[in-house]
Amino acid sequence: MQAAPLTELRRLYTAADIAGDAAQLPLLDAAGTARALLIEFPQASDWPSVGATLSYLADELALPQPALSVSVGGAFTLWLAFATPRPLPQLAAFYDGLRAACLSDLPAERVRCHPLSGVEAVPLVPAFDAGVERWSAFIDPGMGSMFVSEPGLEFPPNPERQVEMLAGLRAIDDRQLAKAMAQLPTPVQAPAAGALPLAGHFADPAAFLLAVMNDASVPLGERISAASALLAAGRR
Repeated sequence: MQAAPLTELRRLYTAADIAGDAAQLPLLDAAGTARALLIEFPQASDWPSVGATLSYLADELALPQPALSVSVGGAFTLWLAFATPRPLPQLAAFYDGLRAACLSDLPAERVRCHPLSGVEAVPLVPAFDAGVERWSAFIDPGMGSMFVSEPGLEFPPNPERQVEMLAGLRAIDDRQLAKAMAQLPTPVQAPAAGALPLAGHFADPAAFLLAVMNDASVPLGERISAASALLAAGRR
């Protein structure tokens, strides 16, 4: 990958230094915070959901346009950038709200979110897959439907065009994020089978945190916070 694309990827998505021969983009910094939220749609046939998410981000939340990449495996990925590194619970709350707003009909296995998934680094784009002899690339959202049946590029993407698309993007700043969080809906989830009733009495704070962590009706961000508190207290 050329130096210029790496410079733009670093500007938007990570504070880490990226070597010229690197194959992965780190998503987490040393403090465990992230400047990137990648929403991956593994099935190319879910392009309508990708388009709906792009429209919601722009039209309803008035957020800067994310980058859009296509992989040789058929996945579309939205790359959201944040001007300030964000703790994972806050990113989880943002993603929960976005999912409730425009992706509630999409089964869980057909959308993934990094680094909330536990993935701390992702393959750099563009990249060549020798197995199928095609390229991943950043693409113009207006061309997304063209890649539903033909994922990836047959020829190397134009490096200057890749840089141009990234250079025109801006990160979500603090004010924009705060406004978007206030607009996003609060997800409503059914309690998981066997979830502990939070309305009960808890004499042990750790038991309460464990109940929060295991209760699917609690927003993901709060469950992550409970898990973090348990880990900090030395509970496994």
